[in-house]
Amino acid sequence: MAGKVSKNRHLSNNPNKAEVFKLIEKERDHVFNLISDIIIVADAKTGMLVDANLAAQKFLGKTLSQIRKMHQSQLHNRADRAKYRESFRQIVKTGGVQEDVYILNKNREPVPTDVSAGFIKTGGRDYIQGVFRDVSRRKKIEEELIGQKIKFETIFDLSPNFIIYKSQDDKFLEVNKAFVDFIGLPKEKIIGQSTFDMILDQEVAQKTRQDDLEVMKTGRPKFGVIRKFTSPFSQKSIWGMYSKEAFLDADGKVIGILSVTADITKMVESEKEIELQKDLAFERSEKLQAILENIGDFVFVIDHNYKITMVNKSACQLVGCSYNQAIGKYYGDFFKFVYEKNQQVNDQFIKNALEKGVVASVANHTVLITKDNKAMPVDFVASPIKDENGQITGAVVVFRDITRERNIDRMKTEFVSIASHQLRTPLTGIKWFLELLLDQKIGALNEKQLDFLNQVAQSNERMISLVSDLLSVSRIETGGKKFEIVKRNINIIPVIKSIIMDNIVLTKEKNIKITGCIYKLSKIMIFADPEHIRQAFQNLITNAIKYSNNNGVIEINCQYKNKEIIFFIKDKGVGIPPDQQKRVFEKFFRADNIITKETSGTGLGLYIAKAIIDGHGGRIWFKSKEGKGTTFYFSIPKK
Repeated sequence: MAGKVSKNRHLSNNPNKAEVFKLIEKERDHVFNLISDIIIVADAKTGMLVDANLAAQKFLGKTLSQIRKMHQSQLHNRADRAKYRESFRQIVKTGGVQEDVYILNKNREPVPTDVSAGFIKTGGRDYIQGVFRDVSRRKKIEEELIGQKIKFETIFDLSPNFIIYKSQDDKFLEVNKAFVDFIGLPKEKIIGQSTFDMILDQEVAQKTRQDDLEVMKTGRPKFGVIRKFTSPFSQKSIWGMYSKEAFLDADGKVIGILSVTADITKMVESEKEIELQKDLAFERSEKLQAILENIGDFVFVIDHNYKITMVNKSACQLVGCSYNQAIGKYYGDFFKFVYEKNQQVNDQFIKNALEKGVVASVANHTVLITKDNKAMPVDFVASPIKDENGQITGAVVVFRDITRERNIDRMKTEFVSIASHQLRTPLTGIKWFLELLLDQKIGALNEKQLDFLNQVAQSNERMISLVSDLLSVSRIETGGKKFEIVKRNINIIPVIKSIIMDNIVLTKEKNIKITGCIYKLSKIMIFADPEHIRQAFQNLITNAIKYSNNNGVIEINCQYKNKEIIFFIKDKGVGIPPDQQKRVFEKFFRADNIITKETSGTGLGLYIAKAIIDGHGGRIWFKSKEGKGTTFYFSIPKK
């Protein structure tokens, strides 16, 4: 900071110092408002809010002037205000805090966030600066993983977090490898022990057990509790942040507690170090610089010659340079963005911002080469900086590490793939033996035995269908050759007719009539992947049959429009409730009125159909009225 102060003093002798300061102020305000995290500043003495970036204004649904009339307690539910009021006092007392909090969005809904709060002194007054990051998606994914993989040993051992499953009476029933390594005992010696046996500090053990009892009693999960744990056997210590959830049996009765603990020791130690280095006498421009230094995103600013004029500390550490080394140098000497697939340089988004004045954001296909020569997946935004005359004077680039999000998505997809593959073999074997029994080739069966075996066979077929859908989802999400669209010219009419024949039993049972192009035309040529497009048609036609009323009519037709062929499948069935229509193409979603009518089904058919149509470069949409029926449309581009 000393170097910057001397620079400002030098500028003070410049006759145009007001313009220079104004430009610096505008540039830093631009950076402040570009930050994707929510940044709120409050008066340390009164608790009144005094400043907020654009992300905060959008989140709260208020203008800056409206926010400045709010008290910090208004960010939280009434039930939580006492707790967060104590946190506010703690910041004033100690100079900073790092914790998980819930803040209310513009709809007055509590949203979980990670907050880094610090103490700032400027202009002779004391302020509290809070940087909030919305972690809703992360928490949702974590809950989904916990629910799906609690007994899946492979996922247990892959997780770097401690995963612990305990009984109601505080006996360890399952732990993963990370926890075993921390405790320093073989797994078999941990199983059956209690919380008080595994934590050296008995006060911490008592608080942890109290959290278990609270979760089991209320049925409500507990998130973001931070404590310091020490193993009585290995003497290892960590700062852990745990989440707890009650584990229920099939009847909804609490039978245990599931706990996931993340090692945040480095984060805690880093925050302590940052707190020690904070300067309590910031000017306005210095306050903005402090914000950049404390946010989780990586930030750098370049001028019209692509030279770095500002960079935050975390970005310097990431690429292995100091602030002084980076300032005035070409950004590409330090920040190397490349395409993940071919490792070719990707700097077009920066050029668009600097040369065309376009705000560009990119995600999922670009990586940054770090100082360790590792490829770190990032998403980022580049925005032009303009002067009062609208001339582009530079650009600001903000990016963040999305490795964690990718790993969580990968773990979820791998779980589905592994579980599906493991189930497929025994289910196929069961089907083969059932066919032998039903054909009575190995012995005669009476009528009751045949009836039971037919019910078992139907249930087995539903399981095979579910496994096939799960494998399709896994191939879609992992990509590559497993979900490769290989197009060729095919006549779709025979394909549709074969799908109808596959469902002939159900159509006759419900007396459903199918009309349309399949009976009027003998040939409709499309350019598509035969296997995948058949699956899309099958999912849509099967749904139309299942959810049609008895004596119903289903129309299958198509039309040529511009450069695409549009197919539609129309039924007069139960329809989709208006308030649930936006979720139709989500995985595992089934509308309430469908569940009551048809208990079987995976909720994956429309998700898979959409992925296939998207893979062909087409579109899929629908129109529906509850109780009147649904029409699904999808297009396939012409060759």
